[in-house]
Amino acid sequence: MKNMLYTISLLIITCYFVVSSLMVEARDNDSDDMAKRYPPDRYLVRPGGGSSPENASEAARLEIAKYFESKISGESIVKEWAESHTVKGKTTQKHATELSNIISVSANREIPGIEITGTQQDKKTGEYTTWAVLEKNAYISVLKDRISKRDSETDQYLAGTGTNDMQKLRNLNRALQNLIEREKDRRDLTLLDPDSMVESRNNILQDVLNNIDNLVSDSFDVGLVFEGDVDSKVRTGITQGIVDAGIRIKEFREFSAACKTGNDLIMSVKHDVNEYTRNQKMGQKDYEFFYCSWVLSVSVYDPETTEVIDTFVQKNDIKNVGGGQAKTQDDMVRNILQNQVPGVTAWVYKLIFSPPEN
Repeated sequence: MKNMLYTISLLIITCYFVVSSLMVEARDNDSDDMAKRYPPDRYLVRPGGGSSPENASEAARLEIAKYFESKISGESIVKEWAESHTVKGKTTQKHATELSNIISVSANREIPGIEITGTQQDKKTGEYTTWAVLEKNAYISVLKDRISKRDSETDQYLAGTGTNDMQKLRNLNRALQNLIEREKDRRDLTLLDPDSMVESRNNILQDVLNNIDNLVSDSFDVGLVFEGDVDSKVRTGITQGIVDAGIRIKEFREFSAACKTGNDLIMSVKHDVNEYTRNQKMGQKDYEFFYCSWVLSVSVYDPETTEVIDTFVQKNDIKNVGGGQAKTQDDMVRNILQNQVPGVTAWVYKLIFSPPEN
């Protein structure tokens, strides 16, 4: 009996290794077959697996994209520039922090021409395997066309000086984004065609970054006007929030005065506050609740036309019991400084530097 059990166990183990060997051999045969059908010198081929044909196809496409992975991004370029940029150190760091957040290159690559082929299912596990195939020469042609188009657009942005500092900044920002995308395309092209003669334009990119920094530091001015009664701590917080965006500001008492002083933008801040109390019975006791309902709005105007470019509105309701109205006001100010001012900073920077959507 023991001998029989030993023999059966031996057969099971032998069968396992035979099946495993056959599975490995089958995968190797699949790879060899794909290499014959799609020669590596002409095609980029990557497998993908998943619980469905769709998941396997998506995984295979991702493997193609991974081949072109690069550490280049708007954030990395700006940080590298800031570390080597010695003049205007304080403002450079502020601009670098915000630029790295605004100017970035998406990790998702647009790679046309990927074909999915050879979908198979493992009968034992139920998992699917499929293959993504990219013809190298076709994608090389796409990359060269992209680079040529980006170069043309960049040259147009840099040639167009703009009628004011705002337009100059936006043209420089468009050029910067194009140059970052171009460098990504150039590196992808080099992977597929090491002998390609497309040169880097990083020297131009560095010039653009320097020009942005110089323009913001030396020329771009924002006039700030507080309308009505605005709490002094809120005023200080809003002012600091704009300065933290790397923007030079000067405060004016009246809107008309800000428009006449040659500012590139006018910002108007309103803070409407509605305070009231309510008595409410809870159990056997009467309580006095203190409320503070507020709306903070920041509007940006074109100083030439006095038309509103955009408005940023935030609001909230503060309530406490037993703390008094002064405590409620303090809670409101704390809430604005901690939660609202950072939003104003990001909005101001994006408004100035990001080009308007078409």
